[in-house]
Amino acid sequence: MAWGRNESTVIDTAKIDKTLNQTITDQVITTAIWENQVYDSNNLVDIATNNERITIRRAGFYLIMLQTRRLPTISIATDIRDYIILDGLSVLNRFSSSKLSIDNVLHHIQSFAYHNFVVGQFVTHQTYHNRGGNWDLG
Repeated sequence: MAWGRNESTVIDTAKIDKTLNQTITDQVITTAIWENQVYDSNNLVDIATNNERITIRRAGFYLIMLQTRRLPTISIATDIRDYIILDGLSVLNRFSSSKLSIDNVLHHIQSFAYHNFVVGQFVTHQTYHNRGGNWDLG
């Protein structure tokens, strides 16, 4: 997940990613856990304490980009969803596909949201699928 905010010459940015696969249980909405902080310009990320979120430190408009990767599978999912969630409650963006999977292919999904945040709000990523068994988010 990556974030950015521009106020004149001030830009807050952060990028977090996964270093381990996370098992997403069939037909269960799951919050993604991030293990790696690539960069962070304003203490937006605290991997040790809240490794599922990015917290806003300066009010304003942010562009949120989410890119997920699902590992190859031999089962086809007919319902795949990625959500960008505000404060654990509100959906800022939802990506949904009725049939994304092709046997043994790595799947990438991108989703974007643009929002006017206040200080202290946070964003998480949730995901869902119905492929009939667990699926790894990598």
